[in-house]
Amino acid sequence: MTNTSVISNMTFSSNSEGLKANATGWDLSANGKKLIHIFAGKENSWKATKIKGLKSSSKGNRKSGYGLHLELENKVVDLGRFSNERATLDLLEALATNLDVRFEEHTGRSVEADEHGMNVIDQIKNFPNRWPIIEDSKIGFVKFTQVGRFVCFTIPSVVSGKALTIFIITLLMALSFGVPTTSTIAPKGVLNGWLVLLAPAIILIGIWYYGTMKKGWLEAKHEIRMSGSSITLIPKFLGLFPMSPRQWDVSDFRDLDVAKNGQLTFLFGNERVSCVMDELESEYVLGEVANRIESLNLISHEEE
Repeated sequence: MTNTSVISNMTFSSNSEGLKANATGWDLSANGKKLIHIFAGKENSWKATKIKGLKSSSKGNRKSGYGLHLELENKVVDLGRFSNERATLDLLEALATNLDVRFEEHTGRSVEADEHGMNVIDQIKNFPNRWPIIEDSKIGFVKFTQVGRFVCFTIPSVVSGKALTIFIITLLMALSFGVPTTSTIAPKGVLNGWLVLLAPAIILIGIWYYGTMKKGWLEAKHEIRMSGSSITLIPKFLGLFPMSPRQWDVSDFRDLDVAKNGQLTFLFGNERVSCVMDELESEYVLGEVANRIESLNLISHEEE
């Protein structure tokens, strides 16, 4: 295994004594004071006080997998690349928490060293100066609606380009499959002809819909509903048709961040929902969510 190989069998465990992660020919451990990295028999270690932060990277620059990187004063050290995105992000957060340093995900989410273990409500309560102040809530592309104890808004999340391309190609193939079938069967009546023509496409859309329910392939334009006790996420199939809602306790609203490119990332439990907007628009949403949380008295409720 070379230093550019993608690790597919990485496992890790974390407890009060420390963190250990391993795979074939690769080991990583931390005990709160030191990080130890062993690769191909070669060991390197760094004191926690010398570490500026940790970050992940997505696929790109002719590299596959998801990278884990250590930020020092004058350089960045690659700790490994992994095939599983969720495992990479979980390891990143657990490692940063153990070493008490900040971390930054390729999703746009970032957590400062003093924010570990805090959800959004805790962050607003303890660090209100880190949230933008929105003086005019009537501006902005994202519209917030509040009725009593409920706040609703829809973020302009979009389907990934790769998933959409595959969907369009397979849909065209399904339609082309229906054309010769229609000619061969030659059903009587226009309605029967259309049914035969569209049958493969309808079946295909059903398969994509089921896959989207399980894996989120073609989800877009997520509607978010907040109340004093819960967060509800309602995705739309291709951004058009509402799907089954997913719900979390309001305390599981773990994070909300804006990256430098304007990417806005919500973290509900272990599920991330992201969209890219103008950076000022993302800052507006960030600040408005803080305003609405205060209007729902969630902060004062937790203090009680």
